[in-house]
Amino acid sequence: MSIKISELLQQPAFSAFRIAAGINGLNRSVSKVNILDFEYDALSDSEPFGLFEKEAFVLTSLLFAKHHPDMILKSIKLLIQDGASALAIKEIYYHELPNEVIEYANQQAFPILMFKREGGYFETLITELSALIEARGNEELNEQKLKLLMNEKLSAGSHRVLAEELFPNLSVPFSAAYMKNKMPPAYLREGKRFCYSYEEGSFLVGNLHSESIKEKTHPTGFSKLHDNLDEIYLALKESLFAYEYADKCKLPYAFFTDIGIFQLIYPLRDNLWVRNYCADMKSMIEKACSHEDLMQTAQAYVMAQGDVVKAAGLLHVHKNTVRYRLGRIKEALTADHEPDYFESQLMWFVLMNENIKD
Repeated sequence: MSIKISELLQQPAFSAFRIAAGINGLNRSVSKVNILDFEYDALSDSEPFGLFEKEAFVLTSLLFAKHHPDMILKSIKLLIQDGASALAIKEIYYHELPNEVIEYANQQAFPILMFKREGGYFETLITELSALIEARGNEELNEQKLKLLMNEKLSAGSHRVLAEELFPNLSVPFSAAYMKNKMPPAYLREGKRFCYSYEEGSFLVGNLHSESIKEKTHPTGFSKLHDNLDEIYLALKESLFAYEYADKCKLPYAFFTDIGIFQLIYPLRDNLWVRNYCADMKSMIEKACSHEDLMQTAQAYVMAQGDVVKAAGLLHVHKNTVRYRLGRIKEALTADHEPDYFESQLMWFVLMNENIKD
């Protein structure tokens, strides 16, 4: 269970914190919160190690360094050695940090944040941060459950159990939407809708009114309408595929039913046979001629929907050059005994190959 410092700074309780140093470390994870008060008040005599937890977000007023600014750098070094993730300083005794502290923190990509005296009591900040970490832990657990639910190899019984855990008392008919927004606006989460964070965005599931959603949140992908609770996993995947299509085509939204052949391409691209097929096609093209020229020609030809002149314009070559290259590709891909499926074969290969994920 952890939260990134960059995400933490977007929360209301921490939005007034300013970054004093170590801006390149904002992707560090925080899983604990500690207070630095008197722990380092005897640094001149000894250098204590292991006083703070790994991935700790450390709060301090620098009281121990009130009259000894040289102790700030020493304490930063020890915090880094202990594996702390960041230091947040309440501006009581220090409003600016010594230059050597800023330089060292920047070198180590160790975030140092500062906040005003009225920015909150330590106890309040600890409570807020602990609650955020716990909530993130619940989010991570739910995301794991969603990934498992969308695994088509899972048994029907397991699908049902997970669906009932995540979507209790879901009414039919229902649909799903996926949007690139970790927490959709409150009005979208009202009523009998379920909202879960997933990867870089969020799922909404329930009786969705697509008109109100697609006008205000984009890009968004919408599933088909389903009236069988056993099809929740299908609705989730459909909305993901529709979102990917909308994002790819720079559209504000897309419905799964409207993405054409990509209704097949997206679900099948991870299939072992499809991946092997594309690898074999690429290998045959590589053997035929300059791989880059032929692959670019194949892509342009499919993008131009089989129009040689348009493909030549995309490639900035003569149309006869395109015809020659297509002839070489056809010779490489088509067996003598096969019917002439070249156009379909080339379109399927190009679209699949472009969308296969490594």
